[in-house]
Amino acid sequence: MYPAIRPDYLIKLFRNGIFPLQDCINIRKLIYQNSELEEILSTNKMLMILSLLLLALFSGCSDKHSTNPEPDHDIIITGGNYYGMCIGYCDFEIQIIDSNAVYVARSWDDSDYPDSMLHSTISIQEWQSLVELIDMETLLSLDSVIGCPDCVDQGGEWIEIKYFDQTRKITFDPCLTIEPIQELIDAIRTIRIRFYRELFPTDDL
Repeated sequence: MYPAIRPDYLIKLFRNGIFPLQDCINIRKLIYQNSELEEILSTNKMLMILSLLLLALFSGCSDKHSTNPEPDHDIIITGGNYYGMCIGYCDFEIQIIDSNAVYVARSWDDSDYPDSMLHSTISIQEWQSLVELIDMETLLSLDSVIGCPDCVDQGGEWIEIKYFDQTRKITFDPCLTIEPIQELIDAIRTIRIRFYRELFPTDDL
Protein backbone atom coordinates (compact mmCIF):
# COMPACT_ATOMS: atom_id res chain seq x y z
CA MET A 1 0.00 0.00 0.00
CA TYR A 2 1.17 3.48 -0.77
CA PRO A 3 1.04 6.13 1.95
CA ALA A 4 -2.20 8.05 1.98
CA ILE A 5 -2.45 11.82 2.30
CA ARG A 6 -4.60 12.33 5.38
CA PRO A 7 -7.11 15.18 5.06
CA ASP A 8 -6.28 16.47 8.54
CA TYR A 9 -2.58 16.62 7.58
CA LEU A 10 -3.35 18.66 4.46
CA ILE A 11 -5.58 21.00 6.45
CA LYS A 12 -2.74 21.57 8.90
CA LEU A 13 -0.36 22.40 6.05
CA PHE A 14 -2.69 24.85 4.35
CA ARG A 15 -3.59 26.46 7.67
CA ASN A 16 0.10 27.02 8.44
CA GLY A 17 0.57 28.83 5.13
CA ILE A 18 4.35 28.24 5.14
CA PHE A 19 5.11 24.57 5.35
CA PRO A 20 7.70 23.34 7.87
CA LEU A 21 10.73 21.90 6.14
CA GLN A 22 9.97 18.33 7.24
CA ASP A 23 6.44 18.58 5.87
CA CYS A 24 7.87 19.64 2.52
CA ILE A 25 10.24 16.70 2.53
CA ASN A 26 7.46 14.28 3.38
CA ILE A 27 5.22 15.58 0.61
CA ARG A 28 8.04 15.53 -1.93
CA LYS A 29 8.77 11.93 -1.02
CA LEU A 30 5.10 11.07 -1.28
CA ILE A 31 4.69 12.68 -4.68
CA TYR A 32 8.04 12.01 -6.33
CA GLN A 33 9.13 8.64 -4.95
CA ASN A 34 5.90 6.82 -5.72
CA SER A 35 6.52 4.87 -8.91
CA GLU A 36 2.80 4.43 -9.59
CA LEU A 37 1.76 7.98 -8.78
CA GLU A 38 0.45 8.55 -12.28
CA GLU A 39 -1.90 5.60 -11.96
CA ILE A 40 -3.07 6.71 -8.51
CA LEU A 41 -3.70 10.28 -9.65
CA SER A 42 -5.55 9.15 -12.74
CA THR A 43 -8.05 7.23 -10.59
CA ASN A 44 -8.42 9.84 -7.86
CA LYS A 45 -9.32 13.31 -9.12
CA MET A 46 -9.36 14.81 -5.64
CA LEU A 47 -5.86 13.55 -4.94
CA MET A 48 -4.72 14.96 -8.29
CA ILE A 49 -6.09 18.39 -7.43
CA LEU A 50 -4.55 18.37 -3.97
CA SER A 51 -1.19 17.23 -5.34
CA LEU A 52 -1.13 20.01 -7.93
CA LEU A 53 -1.96 22.55 -5.25
CA LEU A 54 0.85 21.26 -3.08
CA LEU A 55 3.30 21.42 -5.98
CA ALA A 56 2.25 25.01 -6.67
CA LEU A 57 2.91 25.90 -3.05
CA PHE A 58 6.36 24.28 -2.84
CA SER A 59 7.93 27.72 -3.26
CA GLY A 60 6.51 28.52 0.17
CA CYS A 61 8.41 25.71 1.84
CA SER A 62 10.97 27.10 4.22
CA ASP A 63 13.14 26.29 7.19
CA LYS A 64 13.05 28.89 9.93
CA HIS A 65 16.76 28.25 10.47
CA SER A 66 17.64 28.72 6.80
CA THR A 67 20.44 31.14 5.98
CA ASN A 68 19.29 31.68 2.38
CA PRO A 69 19.28 35.36 1.34
CA GLU A 70 16.04 37.28 1.21
CA PRO A 71 14.16 37.31 -2.12
CA ASP A 72 15.47 39.71 -4.68
CA HIS A 73 13.65 43.02 -5.18
CA ASP A 74 12.46 44.14 -8.60
CA ILE A 75 13.29 47.82 -8.17
CA ILE A 76 16.15 49.23 -6.08
CA ILE A 77 17.11 52.90 -6.22
CA THR A 78 20.53 53.87 -4.87
CA GLY A 79 22.40 57.15 -4.91
CA GLY A 80 25.40 58.72 -3.28
CA ASN A 81 28.08 61.36 -3.24
CA TYR A 82 31.72 61.41 -2.19
CA TYR A 83 34.77 63.63 -1.73
CA GLY A 84 38.25 62.27 -2.39
CA MET A 85 40.32 64.90 -0.56
CA CYS A 86 38.40 64.72 2.67
CA ILE A 87 38.71 64.12 6.41
CA GLY A 88 35.89 62.62 8.42
CA TYR A 89 32.79 61.36 6.68
CA CYS A 90 33.46 61.54 2.96
CA ASP A 91 31.31 58.91 1.30
CA PHE A 92 27.51 58.96 1.53
CA GLU A 93 24.96 56.53 0.15
CA ILE A 94 21.22 55.97 0.30
CA GLN A 95 19.41 52.85 -0.86
CA ILE A 96 15.64 52.89 -1.28
CA ILE A 97 13.45 49.81 -1.67
CA ASP A 98 9.73 50.49 -1.71
CA SER A 99 9.23 52.91 1.18
CA ASN A 100 12.22 51.62 3.15
CA ALA A 101 15.49 53.51 3.01
CA VAL A 102 18.97 53.06 4.47
CA TYR A 103 21.43 55.95 4.58
CA VAL A 104 25.11 55.32 5.30
CA ALA A 105 27.95 57.78 5.94
CA ARG A 106 31.50 56.43 5.66
CA SER A 107 35.03 57.70 6.08
CA TRP A 108 38.11 56.71 4.11
CA ASP A 109 39.33 54.10 6.62
CA ASP A 110 39.40 56.56 9.53
CA SER A 111 38.79 54.70 12.78
CA ASP A 112 37.66 57.94 14.41
CA TYR A 113 34.69 57.97 12.05
CA PRO A 114 33.01 54.56 12.03
CA ASP A 115 30.18 53.98 9.60
CA SER A 116 27.07 55.87 10.65
CA MET A 117 23.73 54.49 9.48
CA LEU A 118 20.12 55.60 9.48
CA HIS A 119 17.19 53.29 8.76
CA SER A 120 14.00 55.15 7.97
CA THR A 121 11.15 55.37 5.49
CA ILE A 122 9.80 57.58 2.76
CA SER A 123 6.16 57.90 1.84
CA ILE A 124 4.56 55.53 -0.63
CA GLN A 125 3.77 58.54 -2.80
CA GLU A 126 7.43 59.59 -2.84
CA TRP A 127 8.48 56.05 -3.78
CA GLN A 128 5.93 55.93 -6.59
CA SER A 129 7.14 59.31 -7.87
CA LEU A 130 10.71 57.99 -7.97
CA VAL A 131 9.68 54.89 -9.89
CA GLU A 132 7.75 56.98 -12.41
CA LEU A 133 10.95 58.93 -13.14
CA ILE A 134 12.90 55.80 -14.10
CA ASP A 135 13.53 55.45 -17.82
CA MET A 136 15.89 52.52 -18.28
CA GLU A 137 16.24 53.10 -22.01
CA THR A 138 17.57 56.58 -21.34
CA LEU A 139 19.79 55.46 -18.45
CA LEU A 140 21.34 52.70 -20.55
CA SER A 141 22.01 55.12 -23.38
CA LEU A 142 24.11 57.46 -21.21
CA ASP A 143 27.82 57.10 -20.45
CA SER A 144 28.66 55.43 -17.16
CA VAL A 145 30.80 58.49 -16.24
CA ILE A 146 29.66 61.99 -17.16
CA GLY A 147 31.92 64.99 -16.76
CA CYS A 148 34.90 64.78 -14.43
CA PRO A 149 33.63 63.82 -10.96
CA ASP A 150 35.81 65.15 -8.11
CA CYS A 151 38.56 66.26 -10.49
CA VAL A 152 38.82 69.67 -8.83
CA ASP A 153 37.65 68.63 -5.36
CA GLN A 154 34.04 69.40 -6.21
CA GLY A 155 33.05 65.89 -5.22
CA GLY A 156 31.38 63.19 -7.23
CA GLU A 157 27.84 61.94 -7.34
CA TRP A 158 26.23 58.77 -8.63
CA ILE A 159 22.96 56.94 -9.01
CA GLU A 160 22.32 53.26 -9.55
CA ILE A 161 18.98 51.87 -10.64
CA LYS A 162 18.05 48.21 -10.57
CA TYR A 163 14.88 47.76 -12.58
CA PHE A 164 13.89 44.12 -12.78
CA ASP A 165 16.65 42.39 -14.79
CA GLN A 166 18.50 45.60 -15.73
CA THR A 167 20.95 47.61 -13.62
CA ARG A 168 22.64 50.87 -14.51
CA LYS A 169 25.08 53.01 -12.51
CA ILE A 170 26.06 56.50 -13.62
CA THR A 171 28.72 58.62 -11.91
CA PHE A 172 28.82 62.32 -12.68
CA ASP A 173 30.02 65.79 -11.77
CA PRO A 174 27.39 67.18 -9.35
CA CYS A 175 27.80 70.64 -10.86
CA LEU A 176 26.41 69.43 -14.18
CA THR A 177 22.81 69.32 -15.31
CA ILE A 178 22.11 66.02 -17.03
CA GLU A 179 18.84 66.90 -18.68
CA PRO A 180 17.52 63.42 -19.59
CA ILE A 181 17.70 62.20 -15.98
CA GLN A 182 17.94 65.42 -13.97
CA GLU A 183 14.52 65.03 -12.39
CA LEU A 184 15.49 61.57 -11.12
CA ILE A 185 18.84 62.88 -9.85
CA ASP A 186 17.12 65.77 -8.06
CA ALA A 187 14.55 63.48 -6.46
CA ILE A 188 17.18 61.05 -5.13
CA ARG A 189 19.38 63.95 -4.02
CA THR A 190 16.52 65.57 -2.10
CA ILE A 191 15.89 62.40 -0.13
CA ARG A 192 19.60 61.86 0.45
CA ILE A 193 20.07 65.39 1.82
CA ARG A 194 17.05 64.98 4.07
CA PHE A 195 18.49 61.80 5.54
CA TYR A 196 21.90 63.47 5.98
CA ARG A 197 20.33 66.28 7.97
CA GLU A 198 18.46 63.78 10.10
CA LEU A 199 21.63 61.81 10.79
CA PHE A 200 23.80 64.90 11.32
CA PRO A 201 21.37 67.62 12.51
CA THR A 202 24.12 70.03 13.61
CA ASP A 203 26.17 69.87 10.40
CA ASP A 204 25.94 72.15 7.40
CA LEU A 205 26.13 70.72 3.91
